[in-house]
Amino acid sequence: MNRSTHHPIIKRKWSADEDELLLSCVHKSGPYMWDQIAKHIPGRSGKQCRERWITVLDPSINRDEWSAEEDAKLLILQSQQGNKWASIASSMPGRTAISAKNRFKFLKRRNARRERAIAKESNTSTSQEDSPAPELNLEIFEFPAHMRIRLL
Repeated sequence: MNRSTHHPIIKRKWSADEDELLLSCVHKSGPYMWDQIAKHIPGRSGKQCRERWITVLDPSINRDEWSAEEDAKLLILQSQQGNKWASIASSMPGRTAISAKNRFKFLKRRNARRERAIAKESNTSTSQEDSPAPELNLEIFEFPAHMRIRLL
């Protein structure tokens, strides 16, 4: 239960009305006073309001397709920092930690498909299903010329 308003905390999808209310509250008081904002949205906690803003409603979120440059930067940052998505996203303006993680997973799956196709073309006798999942091979990605680096 939300102690300050005595409304039970709801764990369900956000409605369009709740999104509008959250947007209105953030525009009035700024995206900082989450517990105060939550008092105006029955059944939602400050944490829920903050997460909804950061991951969905913040107008600074870049929802465009990922560019080749962003893909290259994401792969390089992940190889340097591991799966620290919040840290990686902070180096990628407009991208959220969730979008960075999801894009990386997509690139990893695409890379694995390409490697399987290459192995199949070269008539490799080793079954990919019997072997462990391949490491992400950055060399197979098509980086723009100005972003190409020599990988270790």
